[in-house]
Amino acid sequence: RRFIPQGLPDEGMLEPPTVITDSFDRADSVTLGTSSEGWSWTEVQGDINIVTNQASQITNGAPAGARAESDLATADHYSQANCTITIASSEMTLAARFAAAANTAYHYAAKQGEANRHKLAKVIAGVGTSLFTDDTNQFTDGDVLRLEVSGSSLIGKAAGVTRISGTDTAITGNLRAGIRAFANGANRCKWDNFEAGDLVAAATVIQDVIGRGVVPFAR
Repeated sequence: RRFIPQGLPDEGMLEPPTVITDSFDRADSVTLGTSSEGWSWTEVQGDINIVTNQASQITNGAPAGARAESDLATADHYSQANCTITIASSEMTLAARFAAAANTAYHYAAKQGEANRHKLAKVIAGVGTSLFTDDTNQFTDGDVLRLEVSGSSLIGKAAGVTRISGTDTAITGNLRAGIRAFANGANRCKWDNFEAGDLVAAATVIQDVIGRGVVPFAR
């Protein structure tokens, strides 16, 4: 506090950003197991396995979802992965604000098909509700799908391009991320290079108190 320039507010302590990753590069398994960073997965619905160094949905014709059991620092965070869908009318999602002890989260889904190619949804205690849909710009296999949740803002991106956005206030506070799919046939939806982390505001550069230079200041 001694070094806050006059006229600027005391914004308190900021939590350091957290990033977790999982490449899924491990032996084939009937569970998702544990990442190389030491945190594990919980399958909250259906069945997702490790198949050929990818997370692969096994459940056919019903949802399959899993939660990364590692808290991020804040409820404003992202979840992303390279995604592949090998059959039409199937969809796969990245999840954010996942509850630690319930099947509750926000989801960004991409679908192979002509309807609802991109969708933002919420699942609360296992009950899903579609929030927003978009039918343009067909998803391409291998694209990085990314869900960002900040405050009430939800943004779904594919290959770095925003495909859908909206607002919702139903889910707050949860610090975990995850994955989910609904597919017709086993091994039809696959995730690779999973990553989740806190959304960090851009640094603001300010003149230091005694005018000897500049210091970065995270707002």
